[in-house]
Amino acid sequence: MRYVVAIAAAALVTYGAHLVTGFGNLPRPWGSLGLGTIAGLVLVAVLLVWEHRSPSEDHEVRDRRLKVEEAAREEARELRRQQKRDGSWNRPIDPEARPRTDEPGAP
Repeated sequence: MRYVVAIAAAALVTYGAHLVTGFGNLPRPWGSLGLGTIAGLVLVAVLLVWEHRSPSEDHEVRDRRLKVEEAAREEARELRRQQKRDGSWNRPIDPEARPRTDEPGAP
């Protein structure tokens, strides 16, 4: 929702700036650059104010989530390191397992 509001505000401010100052009537690159700069600044300002007034995620919840994700990544890294050390990364899980023949296209 905040992005829709930011885009709408940028469009209205850009249109207002065009009507009041005539930025759109400047020579070829400057009119577009001026209006684009105004729109970008309005977009960033609206999003920053909105995020400051109502954060999208609580800091404590975010910190806990990041700790859990980092622990999971570190566990996966350690598992890959261990598998590379002992050479189990390319061995079948069950050495007596045979290829399935009940699958379509199997020989």
